[in-house]
Amino acid sequence: MRDGFTLLELSVALTLVAVGIGLVLPPIQGVRARLAVTGAREAVAALFVRARSEALLRGRASVWAAESPPRVLLEVLGDTLQVVDLEGSFGVGLNLSGSRSEAEMAFDGRGLGRMASQTLHFHKGGATVRLVISSYGRVSRP
Repeated sequence: MRDGFTLLELSVALTLVAVGIGLVLPPIQGVRARLAVTGAREAVAALFVRARSEALLRGRASVWAAESPPRVLLEVLGDTLQVVDLEGSFGVGLNLSGSRSEAEMAFDGRGLGRMASQTLHFHKGGATVRLVISSYGRVSRP
């Protein structure tokens, strides 16, 4: 009787583990990219909800979006209240509609958007999601 494994048995087992990891890793990376863009979209959607609330409380609020560096921020009466750093927090890029590199979406004292129509495209790897802001400041996730 022998105890342990031969070098051949160990190398075959390690080869099978490596092949298994190689087959599973790309789908896992796709799931991680999808989760990252969805998380970024939801963080920005929450920023719009807060902007609307701040506009009702203080009379005006603006959400600024920029492609480079990819970030979205909430500004109320000249003060920046919140910044969502898309690249640093989620590793996600941002594209704006209309070939813009940055855009302002403003809300008045009634919580209505003024010229706020914009589509934000969040992307990482092969995963992409959109956040559509209507001209009245309503948020939808198509």
